Amino acid sequence: MVNEHPEFHVVKRFVTIGPFKDWVNIPFFPVGFATLWEHTRDEAIIAKSLKEIDLISVQTEIGSTLKLGGYKTLFQFLCHTNTVHKPIPSLNFQEWKAWQEKLKKAKVWIFEAKSSKGYIAQAMGQILTYKELFSKDYPRTKIIGCGIINEATNETDVLAQEACRGLGIKVFRM
Repeated sequence: MVNEHPEFHVVKRFVTIGPFKDWVNIPFFPVGFATLWEHTRDEAIIAKSLKEIDLISVQTEIGSTLKLGGYKTLFQFLCHTNTVHKPIPSLNFQEWKAWQEKLKKAKVWIFEAKSSKGYIAQAMGQILTYKELFSKDYPRTKIIGCGIINEATNETDVLAQEACRGLGIKVFRM
């Protein structure tokens, strides 16, 4: 049996039919390099410590294209037929700087996906963490929104959903 990432099918469905289907969607994107680089210059430690955003959706300036050359060798990509969740890949200093250049002046949404009931509050904490880390990693990229892709909801999520509204985090139900 294939060990599939628990949120993979939620992310895939959202990218296929969601409001960001025409954007460049990059799943399982590593974040936290800048913060870790301040503490250690050991790239092996950094690679093991990075956090992973379930999905970022990127919109570049009109007339600009996001060149993803080599992307498939760096990160898991949705068009792959292999849905096995892999450890966060090694991201070295040069690759990080290259990604800063690729994402400069771009606008992004940051998403956390949940496939189970009752995890909106957990996703909210993850989104706030990822937003802060992404801002440090990519200071010339504008975060224009954050969202939680939630496959299942229940009554106990009402309070967490209200907190999300107050923090400007959109909850997308699939």
